[in-house]
Amino acid sequence: MVVLSVSVCATATSPVGALPGAPSADGGRRPITVVDLGGWGSGINQLGLSERGHVVVNEQVPPDGSTPSRFRDIQWYRGRTVEIAAEPGRQLDPSGMNDRGVVVGSDRPVDGGPVRGFVWDGEMIPQPEEPTEWWAEAIDERGRILVNRREDTGSRASVRSHDREITSPDLPGGGWMSGRAMNDRGQVLGSASGIDDPRTLVWRPGTQPVVIDVPDGSLWFPSQINDRGSVLLSGSSPGGSQVVLWKHGRAVDLGTLGGSATSLLTLPFLQPDHLNDRDEVTGSSLTASGQYHAFLWSNGRMRDLGTLGGASSYGYGINDRGEVVGQSQTATGAWSAFLWRDGVMIDIGALASPTRSAAHAINDRGQVLGQRDDFYGVLWETRGRG
Repeated sequence: MVVLSVSVCATATSPVGALPGAPSADGGRRPITVVDLGGWGSGINQLGLSERGHVVVNEQVPPDGSTPSRFRDIQWYRGRTVEIAAEPGRQLDPSGMNDRGVVVGSDRPVDGGPVRGFVWDGEMIPQPEEPTEWWAEAIDERGRILVNRREDTGSRASVRSHDREITSPDLPGGGWMSGRAMNDRGQVLGSASGIDDPRTLVWRPGTQPVVIDVPDGSLWFPSQINDRGSVLLSGSSPGGSQVVLWKHGRAVDLGTLGGSATSLLTLPFLQPDHLNDRDEVTGSSLTASGQYHAFLWSNGRMRDLGTLGGASSYGYGINDRGEVVGQSQTATGAWSAFLWRDGVMIDIGALASPTRSAAHAINDRGQVLGQRDDFYGVLWETRGRG
């Protein structure tokens, strides 16, 4: 396979610095600062944020003379952007990144054709030519890659480590497992494929997949698996939407804030970030008055995080410190990004836009990834750089 070219681009982002009127996240000692990651209109889709501060985006390049608009994939890190360049006539679709900044995903012809996976670590890592279609879903901190291979009626999960690949076995009663996510213990979260039963599964290579036992009467969707092996699922039933945390072989219903539904809403094109490694969860739940509020669920208790003065709020991301980010209506009805820390919801949207913003991921360093004015990328620094 040809090694794809990688071009280092001069950063188009604004420098990190406190903006006029910037709020403080630590009682006034240090103002929040912001980096504008750029974008054009509705043309920037964010993959996610690493613990070290890498950001991967799929960015729309505007037309230039006879050249039509196109998309390119870039990685931002410490003020510089590097293009993850595709071969001519092909399109990359990043799907996973680890904390070292290694990116994996799918590589497909723009005009249609067989899909293949890619691994990028500052440059494209050559992959062997394969007789079947495959793509990479996730990569862990040890470099193990979750791979899905095309089957007749779906895809089958396997885990690749260096030159060795272990394929998920057939399921009892028929079918196989399609992979969705993987934790740093090598456990894979997925669903049954090739059969009509929409079971959610957890699989460790070398063992038989375990079926997650969840309440009957709902259609369940796997969302995340953390490094403890706990799984977050959302369900839809006649009584309303609900969320359960499956751990130690038991499903725990997170409950509600007094209303009829709890949901795991995620902004379009983004990976879910609702579950941390302490089994704490954020999301949105209806209150008794019928408004969605962001919540923090911890140790069996759901806490209402309130709003920025408006009617509704939504929790999109949480780190291992229990800090939550999302968006909330303000007293004027505008939607603004928030950071919830130490019991206080802080409006950070004024740093990016006077109209609309949202935050969807936060790492343990306090870096917050979000967007303003539809799809312009923003990275907030809430504890200083480093």
